[in-house]
Amino acid sequence: MGLATQLPPPDALPAPPLVESLLFESPWRLIGALLVLGVFALIIFNRSGKARQGLGAIGGAVIACAVVFTLSMSVSTDREAILARTASFVDAVAAADTTAADQLVAPTLEVRFGRAIVDTMDRDWLMGAIEAFRGQLTLREHSIKQKDAAIDRPGRGRTLIQISVTAEAWPVPNRSWWQLDWALDRDGQWRMTGIDCLQLGGERADDSMAGVVRRHTR
Repeated sequence: MGLATQLPPPDALPAPPLVESLLFESPWRLIGALLVLGVFALIIFNRSGKARQGLGAIGGAVIACAVVFTLSMSVSTDREAILARTASFVDAVAAADTTAADQLVAPTLEVRFGRAIVDTMDRDWLMGAIEAFRGQLTLREHSIKQKDAAIDRPGRGRTLIQISVTAEAWPVPNRSWWQLDWALDRDGQWRMTGIDCLQLGGERADDSMAGVVRRHTR
């Protein structure tokens, strides 16, 4: 999963709709803005000798903040869902847990290196590679350093992540970039349909790296 790299990150995914982001995913920005407006209105009304209206304004702002917070806690967006599934997949790979990974991957999987499809790599190869990690590589730490998600159309989405991995045998963090493709299955679960290695070993990934990765995951 790559040495730390100075390469610029891959192109960002499309931004989510603003209303969806503010209401359901990042409500604190909207809550903060509402509180600031409420305090500002309170000050203006108090200076005008209209304390009652000022209290009404700040009270209304607090109620609006409560509504926004309740909405954000009660609604899970598709972007949040595929980011959660992505984190679960990374954990499964790090633990060499093929059972957990199997539940997250669709029956058909496309493996790519630098956007190029590798015909010799598929779902069976991925499961075998995860199994090969057991006993060959012990991790001290793994984490997702950067993450993003986009829903391209109903039932189809992508996540973009930078992973940091520190092995017991080599205690230097290694970082790499990956794109995961997701599709909503008939059972209502998001499952991974594609995985694309974008940066690996301090270099932009390409199809020539596939053979090297295969040799190290036998």
